[in-house]
Order: sequence, then structure tokens, then C-alpha cells
Amino acid sequence: SLDLNAECATAMTAEGFVHTNLLRDPEAGFQRYEEALRVNPNDSLAWLLSGALHAFRDEGEVAVVEVQRALSLSPLDPMRYFYDSLAATAALAANDYQSARAYALRSLRTNSAHTSTLRALIIAEALLGDTAAATRATDRLYRLEPNFSIENFLARSPSNISDFGRRCAAALRVAGVRESTDSGDQS
Repeated sequence: SLDLNAECATAMTAEGFVHTNLLRDPEAGFQRYEEALRVNPNDSLAWLLSGALHAFRDEGEVAVVEVQRALSLSPLDPMRYFYDSLAATAALAANDYQSARAYALRSLRTNSAHTSTLRALIIAEALLGDTAAATRATDRLYRLEPNFSIENFLARSPSNISDFGRRCAAALRVAGVRESTDSGDQS
């Protein structure tokens, strides 16, 4: 798409997502989101994904501001569950666990099988001290993703090198998530 139209904000945003989540190059992801927003300052998805990247980098307050902008730009988005899921992530990064839980629950009302949202809910509930609710959400997650573990969460999350990622992993441990899917490790 960018070869056909170098100023396509949607394609820039998609490329930013690829850099961030697949190529593990968050700096290139940020650059693409910034370019997309230069071309179209009202691109809600670019604001949303940029906000999530700020969350992954321990910049919770910036993450919340950007995600809120995304939500305001697209209040009736057909992918609202995804927006709410990343709003939960931003709230977690900002240490606002009540809001994180509220966003996660709203997201799950629309898409009960979104495992990323279930992870955010587990983390929020564990950080709120509601271990029983976090454990119930963990059981729900395992029904959808039986091989989920802290090891594979950290391996695939852009937050894996940040304090935020380590706080999330610790909260997942509190909720009883396995360290790894190796048959010898049932912790």
C-alpha cells in the first residue's frame, strides 16, 4: 500500500503495528505512528496503537491520553472491544486498576473470547487484590488458550523488557498463571 501511496495513514499505522509487535522494533513503530498522525491527525487507530506502545514502555499517563483521544475519535467503532482492551492496558500502565478492570469488562461484553483482554482483566484484578476474581479469569483464559504461560506472554509482548511487563508478569503469577508450558513446570 505504501508503494502505491506513501501518504496512506492507514498503511503507515499497519506498518507501525508490524514493527512493534512482529519485528520487535518499537522505535520504528513509533515513527510510523507519528507519520500516520502527521498525515491524518484524526486517525483513531494510530492514536490507539501509539498509546498502547507508550503503555508497553512504562509511559502510562501518555498512554491514557492517547487512548482516550482514540476513543473520542471513534466512539462507535465496530472494533470497540479492541479499543477498550487497549484502554485497559493503558490504565494498567498508569496504575489505574479500577479503570483497567472496567475497560476490560466492557471489552469482554462485546467479545468474550478476546484473550488479550482476559489477560488485562487478570492483571487488573490481581493488582486490585481480588485474587479469587483473577483466578476465575485465569481459568476462563485457559479454556480459550490452554498453553498460555508467563513465559509465552513475555516472549510475545512488546512490554517484555519494561517495568510494566515485569509488573504484569508478577500479577499473572499472583493469579496462578503457569511460568511455562513445559510438562515439568506446573507452577
